[in-house]
Amino acid sequence: GYYHAGEERLLASPVPEKRGYAVQYAKDTVDLAAEIGASFFEVCPAQPAVPQLPFPDEDISTLRSHFKQSLREICEHAANCGVTILLEPLNCYEGLPGVLTTVIEAVNYIEELELDNLSIQPDNFHMNMSEASITQAIRTAGKHIKHYHFNETNHMTHGTGHADFREIVRLLKGIGYEGFMAFYMPQTSQQIFQSTPGIGYGKLDDAAVGSGSGKKSLHEYLSQPL
Repeated sequence: GYYHAGEERLLASPVPEKRGYAVQYAKDTVDLAAEIGASFFEVCPAQPAVPQLPFPDEDISTLRSHFKQSLREICEHAANCGVTILLEPLNCYEGLPGVLTTVIEAVNYIEELELDNLSIQPDNFHMNMSEASITQAIRTAGKHIKHYHFNETNHMTHGTGHADFREIVRLLKGIGYEGFMAFYMPQTSQQIFQSTPGIGYGKLDDAAVGSGSGKKSLHEYLSQPL
């Protein structure tokens, strides 16, 4: 899948060589994050290149065990770099079903591993598909939330979906959350990127750069939620 850039980087893989490669890749990337002064680094057991639906090909308990071992290795390495690892539960179309697709699964890993530098990064878009209630998921995550993806439920401009942002903010304040909230709108951004001739995500050809050919302002859209 696109998460792996065409490589086999499956942190829950039952194949030791594949999992080992994924863990080493994560460690190397944690080093890069620490080098630029980042405090957090996100990991998730993403779907392989060919999605496994509605359930993974391997036994879920086995995949969870492998993922948990990967987390332990990555967290131990990250601790030496002063980096906290964030678990982001993905929807089942992007993450392996039953491994890390709900907030309670993330909480379970944290409580089982008992590592000081393992926390949660909830995402409105994914919770909208995977949770019975976004607000209840926030309550479940509680003190474990260290970063928050404050996007819309449809990955478009804020206000075009049905996320209850006022209630989300009220709940975050209630649990004493004082961290960052990331605003992003991949669907809207992609539409803007593609509004003039270009190649690939966020890239414009030479003719389009600085042409003023009616391209919408991405800054304007990103500023709206603020």
